[in-house]
Amino acid sequence: MVWILDLDGVVWLLNDALEGSKEAIEKIRSMGSEVRFVTNNSVLTVSSYLKKFARFEIEAHEYELFTSSMAAASLIVPGERAYVIGGPGLLEEVSKKATLVSEEDADDRNAGIDVVVVGWDRDFNFSKLTRAMWAVEAGARLIATNSDATYPTPEGLIPGAGSVVASVEAASRVNATFAGKPNKPIADLVSGSIVGEAVMVGDRYSTDGLFANTMGVPFFLVESEVSEEIPSDLPQPYMAGRSLFEIVEEYYLKN
Repeated sequence: MVWILDLDGVVWLLNDALEGSKEAIEKIRSMGSEVRFVTNNSVLTVSSYLKKFARFEIEAHEYELFTSSMAAASLIVPGERAYVIGGPGLLEEVSKKATLVSEEDADDRNAGIDVVVVGWDRDFNFSKLTRAMWAVEAGARLIATNSDATYPTPEGLIPGAGSVVASVEAASRVNATFAGKPNKPIADLVSGSIVGEAVMVGDRYSTDGLFANTMGVPFFLVESEVSEEIPSDLPQPYMAGRSLFEIVEEYYLKN
């Protein structure tokens, strides 16, 4: 059995671990089950994620972690020239496949950019939007990490990567190819690491619930401020609770 866990809103909230998440993951491992961590947050590098887990004293390994940055990079042809709007995590993953085009070089409409890759970027501005628009108009493919319009923090919701992507789509008049949850690129990466049964735990149906459908696994819902009401004609969560700990405890009591 493999537990596929969303991070933001399930394991932690920005810089704070959610109560009971460490104990829940310890319980999963003690029952002989495996864990995969899957996040649409493209900002952090793999090493930064591992340091964050360590800070919360949560066991995590590099092979267990999958990000929307990895999924976006999987869509790049090796050797392409890429203009990236995003944080260190996206830049790191894209650089493994492509040659990164600098902001200065991207000011040239004839920069020869093959692909524009867009993720969450706190420094997103008009200049970056213009460069991305020019590149796409010149024929570059548009890849996005994820479509989440908002991102949860202890102070409430803030704009997410989907809001940035929407600006680039509107300016360039081209629809992006989305790589992160709930889409196939990240599902393919995660599926390749799993043998046997699995469940998906997340707090947002439009992302995590649909990702469970893409993966063909049951969906367990952690109820949070980003959890939407699920229409009755759509598949409902197999389990729901106020925290990962509550769900894990209930699951192993019944199984």
